[in-house]
Amino acid sequence: MIFNIHKRGFTLVETLVGTAVFVLVSLSAYKAFGVLM
Repeated sequence: MIFNIHKRGFTLVETLVGTAVFVLVSLSAYKAFGVLM
């Protein structure tokens, strides 16, 4: 993540990608938890 410091123009893109990944991980964990329960 150190090389992203000099790329200030990609902050919004990185935020969107991070949010999308977080949502996918949350949904996957939720589905796995639902299967276990």
